Amino acid sequence: MPSVQDAATQEDAAESAGDEEAPLTPSSLPIIAAQDNPGDDKGPALRGGRWIGPLERLLIIVLAGADAQVAIAAVVAAKGVIRFPEISQDSSGEKAEEFLIGSVSSWILAALVAMFIRVTLQP
Repeated sequence: MPSVQDAATQEDAAESAGDEEAPLTPSSLPIIAAQDNPGDDKGPALRGGRWIGPLERLLIIVLAGADAQVAIAAVVAAKGVIRFPEISQDSSGEKAEEFLIGSVSSWILAALVAMFIRVTLQP
């Protein structure tokens, strides 16, 4: 069984061979990296939307297919509660507007897909 020291030695050998990979940092991951502008004092933009939005739509579609309206309401409420600290710190209201437009358009898209699936699967 290889030890941790053996693994470190192998990594050093790979690096010296010229097969270097870029180091993994929080800024290299799009879901973690804050998308703020250098001259912008408003703070970082809302993070995680690239993953949360599609997952939220998928969850709403699945819950609509299962006829679970209460669970859909819980997902909508949870999103508002989770995003509240970020939105409440914005004095200009831009993040609140971004949140509302993005959320409502996401929910409309999920509802349309759920209705389409329901209509096409009916005999």
